[in-house]
Amino acid sequence: MVVDTVLLQIVACSLSILMLAAGTQKLAYRQQFAAALAAYELAPACSMPLLLWLIPLLELSVGAGLLFAPDRPVFIAVAALLFGVYALAMVINLWRGRHDIDCGCQLGSAPQQISYALVVRNLLLILAAGVLLLPAGERALHWFDYGVICFGVAMACLLYGAGNNLVATHKRLLAL
Repeated sequence: MVVDTVLLQIVACSLSILMLAAGTQKLAYRQQFAAALAAYELAPACSMPLLLWLIPLLELSVGAGLLFAPDRPVFIAVAALLFGVYALAMVINLWRGRHDIDCGCQLGSAPQQISYALVVRNLLLILAAGVLLLPAGERALHWFDYGVICFGVAMACLLYGAGNNLVATHKRLLAL
């Protein structure tokens, strides 16, 4: 299966923006990130100082890599691995009955509780990263392709934000 270069560029740029925003957010709100990370109770306390730097730096590196070298499998693999680890951490805590902890997804704003919807979101992000491993069609990009890419990235960001808001407010919506 060959995928059009425009679609691959949209996916790579969208995932890049997500990873760059996530890494920047974790560095900007270090105390909230530390609290969210500790609440998962999955890593020993002695590893927290390392993880507080390692996770955002990995996200920033992957974000930059997907922006400037979207065809490099290492960036795609690390992105998928991070999304998978985040999903697994949520699943483990949901199985423990710990539905009330902050996912750490929206630092600096209202806390968002972990849920299976967030797990599904992360699985979809893994799938999106996997699309980048498919072979690209061989055609030159034209000026209008760049407009389509910009529009596609803007739409992907809007859809991600809307989906995130639906996940964050679904309990309130069900109570109406």
